[in-house]
Amino acid sequence: MDWENVAAEDVIEALREVEWSTPPCSLGEFVSRFVSQMQSLLDELLYPGLALITRPLAIVGAAFTA
Repeated sequence: MDWENVAAEDVIEALREVEWSTPPCSLGEFVSRFVSQMQSLLDELLYPGLALITRPLAIVGAAFTA
């Protein structure tokens, strides 16, 4: 989003449209969602990187054992 093109009136109008009567989620629910999202992000970021490291090592290891 290009924040340079956002006017203060737009922000105030958006805040008026928010459903403020809904209570916030509990701390436990927030932590659970946060941890779940972080685990998903780490899975997406780490597994391809681990494959790049472990595959060549497995190939080299198989070559030396054969």
